[in-house]
Amino acid sequence: MAELSVTAQALGRPLYVKKQTMNDKYSYLKNEESNKKEACYAFSSKFGSRDIFEVFYQSLPSNFHKDQFLRVSSLYLFMVKNGDWHLKNTGYNTNIEYFSNSYKAITIFSLIESLSDENYIDFHKWLKEQLDIFPIENAKVLNDLHQKYKETFGSIKRCVAFFENLPSNIKDNLCSSILVKGEPVKNIKKFAQLLYDFRSKFVHQGDLILILDSSPIFDVYDNKLIFSKFSIELLQDTFEEGVIAYFNNKITQPVV
Repeated sequence: MAELSVTAQALGRPLYVKKQTMNDKYSYLKNEESNKKEACYAFSSKFGSRDIFEVFYQSLPSNFHKDQFLRVSSLYLFMVKNGDWHLKNTGYNTNIEYFSNSYKAITIFSLIESLSDENYIDFHKWLKEQLDIFPIENAKVLNDLHQKYKETFGSIKRCVAFFENLPSNIKDNLCSSILVKGEPVKNIKKFAQLLYDFRSKFVHQGDLILILDSSPIFDVYDNKLIFSKFSIELLQDTFEEGVIAYFNNKITQPVV
């Protein structure tokens, strides 16, 4: 058997997860002080002190953005930063690194998708709105339409936008962390697509995400040999940078 284990001792209290419904408006603001403490801890490496964190938090332009930040921070803290996938009663090691890394990765990508400002439209609904495409002649045309959909509304677009919003030095570091046929990934868009493809293979095919191992590793992507110095630690640091960049954009956007 396996279970997701989280550690909350650093916060001085047990983990409490509230069941939420679509009608819970600003549910994380209802316990704001406690959730702010968790958020500060989750992003402690990005803020030099609690005072700096408070300046950032109070600069968020609305209750919606504050609640959004608290939600992402809480889930990230307990499901990724302090969360590990443990095996029970098997006789094997209790904590298998690539199990934990794979589940942490899909949580991170889910949180990235949740930060998008665009409403989600599924492929079937999108097709029905394209009145000039019917009848669809063959499988190739359908595949082309699906590619167009992904570039316009798909989850991968949200992922790419998140990575493209990172500072230039971080994007360069990420691209150089994975070599494809001996060469760094060409740009951050291709890097984000590569990561998303590994995420999708785990979600849809059960292929564990081995490139997040703490040690360099060889793998195969798109029938090409890759060498990865990427890791779950680097993914977490990238996510933290990206979340702050996302909300900093909200702080600096003019009010219309």
